[in-house]
Amino acid sequence: MTLQSIAPIVASSAAGSVSGLATDPAHDRVIFGSELPGRCVSLGDRDRTLREARLHQMFPDLVLHPVSDAQIAFALARRCQDALILITGNDAPRMARLLRDDIQTLARIAKIAVVDDMHPTRRAQLLMAGFDDVWDIGRMQPEEMVARARAVWSRYTNWRGSNEVRNRTREDLQMLARLNELTATERQFLALLAADMSDVVPYPRLCRELGKGPQLMSSGHLKTLASFLRAKLHPHVELVAVPKMGYVLRFRTK
Repeated sequence: MTLQSIAPIVASSAAGSVSGLATDPAHDRVIFGSELPGRCVSLGDRDRTLREARLHQMFPDLVLHPVSDAQIAFALARRCQDALILITGNDAPRMARLLRDDIQTLARIAKIAVVDDMHPTRRAQLLMAGFDDVWDIGRMQPEEMVARARAVWSRYTNWRGSNEVRNRTREDLQMLARLNELTATERQFLALLAADMSDVVPYPRLCRELGKGPQLMSSGHLKTLASFLRAKLHPHVELVAVPKMGYVLRFRTK
C-alpha cells in the first residue's frame, strides 16, 4: 500500500474519520492535539503533499516547516518543549544528516522519520542516525501510528520525570541532609525519597532507579545505602524502612 493508493482516504478525512479516529472523542487522536504538540520538517520530494495530509489526520496541531527552516524548527521545538519532531521525505541520507547536525538540540525530544515505501536498509540507516522510530506511512494504519507515537513519547516523558527527580535543587535537599557529605548515589537516593516526601517509595522502584544501566541494585546494597544516608540526615528528618514495601522519608514528630 503506497501513498498514492491512500489518496482517497486522505481526501475524505475532512468529511469523516479514519478508522473511527475523528469521531471518537475518547480516542488517542484527541490527546495528540492537546498533549502532543509537534513539528514536521518536510523535504520537498515526491509525495510530500500526501504525507503531510495524512500526518495532519493524526496530528491536527502539527506545525509544518520546509527543510530550509529545519534549524529554526528544531530550536523552536526545544524552546517550546514540543513532544515530537517528524522529519518526512524519501532521501534517507539527507534526513539522517539533518538529524545528526542538530542531535544535541533534539536530545530530549522524540524524533520520528516518516517515509514512503523505503527499502529496509534505508530505514535502518535512519535508526542508526538517531531517529527513535521510522514510519513507512504508506504501509501503516492510523492505529499503529497512534500506538508507536505514544510509545516513543512515553519513553521521553518517563526519562524527563526521572531527570527532574535527580536534578532537584540543592536548596531543597539541604533542608534534609548534609549534602557535602553525600556521595552521588546517596544524593540520588535522597532526591527520589524527597520527591515523594512522607509517601513510601517501593523497593523495586528504588532498586531500578539506583541501579547502573540495566542492572538493578541488590536489596542488600540498597539496605546498606539507606544506613549510610540515614547517618547524614538532619536531626529533624528520619528515613524509615517499611517491611515488604519500601522506604519513606519524613519529618520527625516531637
